[in-house]
Amino acid sequence: MEQKIISIYTFCAYLKGVKVFLRYAQSRQISVYTINRENYREYLREKGYTLNIMSGSTVATDMTIKKYNYSNIYERFLDKLLHFIGEVLPSVKNDDIWDLRDMPIPFESKKSRPRYIINFEKIKHDDLKQLSKRFIRNRLTVKTYATCIDYLKGLQLFDKFLIAQHPDIKKVADVNRQVIVDYLGYMRTKVELASRTKVSRIGTLRTFFEVSALLGFDGIPKETLFYNDDYTSTVKILPSFYDEATIIAINTHLEKLPLLIARMFYVLQNVGMRISELCELKIDCLRIDYEGDYVLTYYQAKTRCNNSLPIKRDVADAILEAFNSSKEKYGEDTEYIFAKSKTEPISMDNFSYHMNRLIHKENIRDESGKLVRIKAHALRGTVATTYANAGLSANIIRMLLGQKTLGVLRHYVEIHEATVMSSVAEVLVAQNKRIEMMGEETVSHSEDIIIYELPNGQCVRNAQLGVCNTATACYECSCFKPNISHLDVYERQLIETKKIKQNAEIAGLTRIVEANARLEKSITSIIKRIHGELNET
Repeated sequence: MEQKIISIYTFCAYLKGVKVFLRYAQSRQISVYTINRENYREYLREKGYTLNIMSGSTVATDMTIKKYNYSNIYERFLDKLLHFIGEVLPSVKNDDIWDLRDMPIPFESKKSRPRYIINFEKIKHDDLKQLSKRFIRNRLTVKTYATCIDYLKGLQLFDKFLIAQHPDIKKVADVNRQVIVDYLGYMRTKVELASRTKVSRIGTLRTFFEVSALLGFDGIPKETLFYNDDYTSTVKILPSFYDEATIIAINTHLEKLPLLIARMFYVLQNVGMRISELCELKIDCLRIDYEGDYVLTYYQAKTRCNNSLPIKRDVADAILEAFNSSKEKYGEDTEYIFAKSKTEPISMDNFSYHMNRLIHKENIRDESGKLVRIKAHALRGTVATTYANAGLSANIIRMLLGQKTLGVLRHYVEIHEATVMSSVAEVLVAQNKRIEMMGEETVSHSEDIIIYELPNGQCVRNAQLGVCNTATACYECSCFKPNISHLDVYERQLIETKKIKQNAEIAGLTRIVEANARLEKSITSIIKRIHGELNET
């Protein structure tokens, strides 16, 4: 049935599943052509076998812990047997469940999230099901698996509408504009989905009708069913990113994660790559340039090209240590940096599972008091937002993220008043000049140096270099871990920071206000966290 390496325990469990199935087949006189899943489940119940086993728990999207069941070894063996029978006896195969690995369609599953099953069983309308299969088969040749699954979800929703609201329609060709108008009303009043998801589902149905008609499928209505103003997205979703306080709070507990997962999180928070790209990072991803700095090169499936960017030494060290650990565990010919076997990487789902378990266990909350939900793609947005707020140009950010165009940056970068990428470059230059010419209240000048007053001392810097912008960087760094013994220092520095900010506001020194506002927020967060720890003890 299959060839793979399994444990002795799993092998013995499969033997047990084989024996139980053979007893069932013999007692009910079953052949490969008459296997029935429900009949088999009835047999298992009669014989007293447990149909489901409780297995652990997971963190749901609402950050609650939920238990889940999985099928026992008897049913899992039956699934594998039915798949095997379908391969050798196509006439027995369930046409409603496609395994793309067995189909003559170019298909490449992500190693970091292997998915290859498409199930049409939920579509009950026979004519719609057959047309959906033709449509999805065509789309698989030009679209990704994930996009085709979105198409299927839209078709399933339309199927549910037809069964409930128009049971008289037996042929898709009978769908007319009035039916679509009814469907749009059904989506607005009966379906509980997010606004953007509703728009997506309606859009996929429109694509189904228009592409099917273009391809000349029989049984598709000839009239125009959708108009451009039938559905528009009126809800603007802010870009997803994590504030500095959240990143710091998570980093405080990184040692409680499995080591490879902790290293993955550290790389993600410093490099704006997608989680799938990190999971599938290969052994040849690092090189050293002519100046001795590390350069990370990785393949981006979305743009179908490689992206290269410079990285800090500690990020490179995390990647190298991860690879050494993987080689030590699985051998020198291990394929991936973050490996779960010699040929398989740690999956995206595994990463999210461990991160959200940590969040739940350590009760890490955002500014609104809600438990933080780790979404790996939001870390990409966090890095992009950090770049923008540091003053990097839009084109530099585009190159660091590996984006093809500037337009897509709006999905990742939260535009603050302090982050203006194209229209206020002259304003920023003017502000820099004002900072250099600040009055005696904050900066004093000599012929060779600038003395910049700080909450904990002074910055003495060569005048040719301008004012130092990183003297207080530790308090805003995600790697900084505060010490409870220095609480009085933090509180004193908070007072001084507020004074500097107030003086800068009076003087109209915008950049100084922004820098100290960020510092005030970081120190306030540090003090609150220390007080929280004191209350717990």
